[in-house]
Amino acid sequence: MIKTRTSRRTVVKGAAWAVPAVSLASAIPAYAISNATCSSYTWTSLRGYANPTGSYSQASSDGSGSAVTVAASKHGNWNYTGQTTYSPLDLTSSGGSLILSGYVTTGVTPTLNDYGETVLAFPTTAGGPISFQICGLDSYTSSRNSTHAQYFTDMVQVSQSGNIITPSALSNATVDKTTSWTVATGTTSGCARYTVADPAVGPVTIKLGNAYGSKIPVSDRYGNTHPDQAVTLSEITCGKATPPAQHVSR
Repeated sequence: MIKTRTSRRTVVKGAAWAVPAVSLASAIPAYAISNATCSSYTWTSLRGYANPTGSYSQASSDGSGSAVTVAASKHGNWNYTGQTTYSPLDLTSSGGSLILSGYVTTGVTPTLNDYGETVLAFPTTAGGPISFQICGLDSYTSSRNSTHAQYFTDMVQVSQSGNIITPSALSNATVDKTTSWTVATGTTSGCARYTVADPAVGPVTIKLGNAYGSKIPVSDRYGNTHPDQAVTLSEITCGKATPPAQHVSR
C-alpha cells in the first residue's frame, strides 16, 4: 500500500494471472543463460523527485555491489505533478516499490507520443534473467467521484535497446495487438509481469501513457484539473517473478 493521499488509489488484494495471447515478432527472448552475477534491487534510494533530471542510482539489495542507474523524462503532452511526494520517482510508503506517475495535458486527446519514460541502466557485469512487475494499471473514463481523478486508461510498454518485451503474465490488463502497449482493462487494478533475459545487453525502458481515446476535459464537475496517473514498479529479482500478494490500484 502506498502512503495515504486524497487520490484515487485503493488497495486490491490478489490477482488472477493469465499468459498474454499476443506474441510480438520484435519481442526479445524471455530467458537466456548468463555467466555474470545476477543482482536484485529493492527500491530504497529514490524518493520525491517532482521534476527528475539527470540520473539516480540504486544499489543492489543482495550485497553484490552493483547498482542500477535510473533516469526519467517526459515526452509530448506528458507532465509531472510538480509535487515532492507522490511524484515520478517516489517510493511506496511500505518501501521496496517505485512509483512512476504523471499525466497528459487537459484539453488534448492522448496519443502514443505522450508518455513518461523511466530508463533502467544495469552494469555491464549484470547477469540474468531478472524479473519485475508493474502494477496499479487501471482505468476511469467518466466523472466518477470527488476523490478519483478521471479520464485516463493506464498503459505501459517495456523494451530493451528498442526491442519490445512482451509481458510473461497479465492480470486485469491486455496487450494491444496494434500498438504493443499493455493496457488496463477496467477499474480493478491490474499487473504485468516482465522478464529480462540479460540486463547487460542494454538499458530497459518503461513508458507510461494514457490510452483514453478522447479529449481530456479541462476540468470535470468535481474540479479535477487533470487525470493524475501512477503505477508501481516492484523490486527487481533474479529469475522469474511471482504474483504479488497485493498491489496498488489508482
